[in-house]
Amino acid sequence: MGLSAEVVVLSIVFPLLSMAAVALRLLSRRLKKLRLQADDYIIIPALALVIGMGINGIIGANYGDFGQHQKLAPDGSPTNVHAMVVFNECLLALELMSISALTLIKLSVLLFYRRIFTAPAFRLPVWIVGSIVTAWGIAFFFANLLQCTPISGFWEYNVQRNCVNSKHLVNAYQGLNIMTDVTILVMPWPMIWGLQLPTRRKAQVGGIFLLGAFVCAVPIIRMAFVNVAGITRTSDVTYSLSSVFYWIIVEASVAIVSACLPTMRPLFQGKARKRAVQQMRSGSNDNSPCGTSYLRRPCSNDSSTDFSKLPSDATLENNIVGVNTDDLEQTHGVPMSVIMVRKDFSRHVDHA
Repeated sequence: MGLSAEVVVLSIVFPLLSMAAVALRLLSRRLKKLRLQADDYIIIPALALVIGMGINGIIGANYGDFGQHQKLAPDGSPTNVHAMVVFNECLLALELMSISALTLIKLSVLLFYRRIFTAPAFRLPVWIVGSIVTAWGIAFFFANLLQCTPISGFWEYNVQRNCVNSKHLVNAYQGLNIMTDVTILVMPWPMIWGLQLPTRRKAQVGGIFLLGAFVCAVPIIRMAFVNVAGITRTSDVTYSLSSVFYWIIVEASVAIVSACLPTMRPLFQGKARKRAVQQMRSGSNDNSPCGTSYLRRPCSNDSSTDFSKLPSDATLENNIVGVNTDDLEQTHGVPMSVIMVRKDFSRHVDHA
């Protein structure tokens, strides 16, 4: 039995999951009345590439014998040359779209980090990792595109060609892919643990980012399949590489979902909590001398109500009550660089 049906199903299901994740991300921005940011814009072409990968998988399964056992003539050549040409064309297109999609997704996550964590010490690592990811994507895009000379030698059997060892190329690509994934995964943790939050709350916030750990596991699984199957022109590649084929689609789709999850939090917040946050923030943005801000005197109809000097024996206590990280997204009217901190001031006078 072949695996064509599995390839088709996975080529449909996982791109649909990616579409749902991006749709929820954009809906979250719309509900919060926020403009799209650079990380939102970059995830859209990444989604288009994942959809293209799904279409490519369906074409490969239906016209390129993907998931089917390869039929060979006595001399070792494929009996269905046209199907093998389609197979190799789809394989190369899938590799190029995968590299492009993963590069865009990684950059989207890094831009999201830069928007959320504005500490100067954090921005430099973001730019460094972003430069490495960009160089990685460009280098391996052209390395895969030019792995055979001429390029058509990758899918044509009747031309004289010179190709690099595909297995070594894939292992080098996946090795650096895993390294960048792990780096991006651990980058926000020092910032998260530096927040003025209970340990349990920090773990909850970090858990959202930790969901990206599965993205790190997928290329490891894919690399294992590549090494088990082997990439040779004489093996049963249409069947043995089918698992590699759909794991490529799974990896990019899961990466999009993981990149969108931290932006969906506003969709799951309680109305009361959102109302309280909005009231506190609207109060702090009020330009009137009185308001709901914790740092202003209350309004009063009595014109005599004014600020007064504290007695010399009075003491002030300044206690940080909490840090508002209920939303990892920007709230309308509040810069993204702001972390809302509530402070309570109390006055104690000793009358003894």
